[in-house]
Amino acid sequence: PRYAGMPSAAYVLNGIIKGITADGVVTEEEVKLIEDWGARNIKYRENEAFAEIFNGIDDILTDKVVYEYEGVKLLELTKNITTSKAYNKTMVALQVLKGLIMGLSADGRIKNNEVDGLHMWLKDHDYLSGVHIYDEISKVLYEVLEDSVLDDDERARLIELCDSVK
Repeated sequence: PRYAGMPSAAYVLNGIIKGITADGVVTEEEVKLIEDWGARNIKYRENEAFAEIFNGIDDILTDKVVYEYEGVKLLELTKNITTSKAYNKTMVALQVLKGLIMGLSADGRIKNNEVDGLHMWLKDHDYLSGVHIYDEISKVLYEVLEDSVLDDDERARLIELCDSVK
């Protein structure tokens, strides 16, 4: 695939976009997170695959608003970023997880559907069990979801955990 061997920044971006689009609404803080990612990774803009991603991001962020259909476009830009010749499957997934956490907590709030999305992602990537960050997030998420009610204290605990992982 043309994305093989891309820098880990690509996998982080994939996670960020999954995180910020999880609730169907992209806030100003989340737009800023994408802009910050772009500024930190500007050196990759000339890379053919990254150029396509940067151009798509530029088009979508022109008005500083990401509508739902644009969130889908952002996901499309990075959906093929899942394999690497330079990184093994675990390293790619950990970079995506890092971005996912950044995206979920960018606006300082975690909604129920975002927690559900994180829970599903963790279940889909259970091969990461035994890796500290995965285990830590899974443990807290399990404790939070144990009673099927996400209260304000649990939301705060999740935000604190996400912030500590960034």
